[in-house]
Amino acid sequence: MVFPDRVIVTTYFWAVLHDRPINWACDRRHWPDAARHMALPSASTMSRRFRRVAIQQLLDTIETNLFQRFEPSTVCYIDAKPLVIGPGSGDRDAAFGYAAGRVSKGYKMHVILGQNRVVQHWRLCAMAPKEPIVARTLIAQ
Repeated sequence: MVFPDRVIVTTYFWAVLHDRPINWACDRRHWPDAARHMALPSASTMSRRFRRVAIQQLLDTIETNLFQRFEPSTVCYIDAKPLVIGPGSGDRDAAFGYAAGRVSKGYKMHVILGQNRVVQHWRLCAMAPKEPIVARTLIAQ
């Protein structure tokens, strides 16, 4: 079965909304009764489809539309949050870097947050790049 892009993105947002992994959202038992009739993609289908340019463009469009609903802040905060993964992970994109004063493997989410608590810009990087360097690219945006 070929799932429309909107079903892939809706399933993704259902997982995000509930702070659960994508495979959780692929199980119809975790959806409200009114939506349980809907055919859902498997976790492997989600993974494969998320690599497609069309899905990434749809997510970018949604993000842009959401950001445009809020006035930009004149005062902003910038910070990074380490997203540590296990040292045995085979994730080739993850890297070693500093997280809370110690070396860890994973990623960092760099965010510029407005005083209205709306994300102005964000970037997900491997753990290795230093925060001041990534901050400069975020500020330039």
